Amino acid sequence: MGSVARSVHLAGGTVVGVIPNFMKAREWAYTTADELVTVETMRERKGIMAERAAAFMALPGGVGTLEELAEIVALRSLDVISKPLVLLNHDGFYDHLLNFIAHMSREHFVALPHERLFAVAPTLDAAWERLGDGKPAI
Repeated sequence: MGSVARSVHLAGGTVVGVIPNFMKAREWAYTTADELVTVETMRERKGIMAERAAAFMALPGGVGTLEELAEIVALRSLDVISKPLVLLNHDGFYDHLLNFIAHMSREHFVALPHERLFAVAPTLDAAWERLGDGKPAI
């Protein structure tokens, strides 16, 4: 997250961080963010991010990324939000997850085909293209 924030600043962009107190106490905050919102819980963090974001891009990441991604996919599947969501599948990072979601769909645990829930892009340029039109990535 810090690398992305620094890159955004270097490119002249605005950085808004949303961080729980326990992460801030561990000095994980990007203190030079243009706006730093401090919250109590991860759940509150995700809510603020979902509310304020214009779109979502899931970069390769760990368990926290997976949790955030699952929440946005669930909200899109329930038609609660329609903001674009793109998975950056760099070097096939999300291939296993995509296969699992396809399996859930075949077993009738996912009502919509995953193509309606999110777009998949192999490169950052392709991911930006999918987000660039401001329409839901379907």
